[in-house]
Amino acid sequence: MDFVWRSLRDQTLDHRVGVHLTDLSGAIRTQADYAQSVAGGTVEEGALWREAISVPRSRLEGSRNLALAVYDVRSVLEVDRGPRDSNNTRLVLPLLQAAGL
Repeated sequence: MDFVWRSLRDQTLDHRVGVHLTDLSGAIRTQADYAQSVAGGTVEEGALWREAISVPRSRLEGSRNLALAVYDVRSVLEVDRGPRDSNNTRLVLPLLQAAGL
């Protein structure tokens, strides 16, 4: 999976990204959380960066949605738009049926 991020403000990249593959009910089938890129450095407003993670196909079985969250030890950032879970803490995107999942 490839993610492209854009910073909406100057910030330190000290959070984690929650990558949750869920079933139709929202239950997590597998996860691949990771620390934000740029080695915990800082980025300026408008900065773009790419992150790539690999998830073996075998870990995708039974998953129907990709749910993304950004969090630290204190809190989870709220998702302000797009399809999201009932707590507004994860952006929820359907996985492609064409991928044979």
